[in-house]
Amino acid sequence: MEDAIVLYPSPAIGHLIAMVELGKLLLTQYPSLSVKILITTPPYDTGSTAPYINRVSAANNSITFHRLPTISLPPSVSPLRETLSFELHRLNNPHVHQALVSISETSAVRAIFMDFFCTPALSVAAELNVPAYFFMTPVLLTSLPSSTSLSSIGTPPKPGVVFNGAVEGDGHRVGEKWAEIPMGCQESSVRGPNQAILGTT
Repeated sequence: MEDAIVLYPSPAIGHLIAMVELGKLLLTQYPSLSVKILITTPPYDTGSTAPYINRVSAANNSITFHRLPTISLPPSVSPLRETLSFELHRLNNPHVHQALVSISETSAVRAIFMDFFCTPALSVAAELNVPAYFFMTPVLLTSLPSSTSLSSIGTPPKPGVVFNGAVEGDGHRVGEKWAEIPMGCQESSVRGPNQAILGTT
């Protein structure tokens, strides 16, 4: 039985690309792994991810994509994308459970790395006793030198020092604690024996 890592990104292309890059990084460190990526269909337009998924699939046979069934959101849900995303992932838990069970029939699932919006899946991972990690690329902001200027459209530049230590978790600043985990990942807050929040370094 092969060892597998499951990646669970939010549906937007930027989140998907970041997770695929994490998968590629894991494969450079552990070439015998297989990477299984769970794909969610959002209830709003995020643009097509199919061409990107097809390119990745053609270029690397160790990365496979598993499309979760489409979810219908109740009409009472807020139209804000962030709220929709959290609700989508909460309602997807039965499908994530089924996907992990299905993958486990042919692979030993060693861990699931998930996007911040996928937090509802922590309960699924705990139920199946699969170590769960959050992968958060915004943690990069806390690693920037303090002289780095950060700006976004429509706002004046901000010095990087504004962001250093701005995110707190469980009594310590993000980036303060390192863990023995795959290269390119940084632990920022331990949630339990099998759960942590990760970001790239």
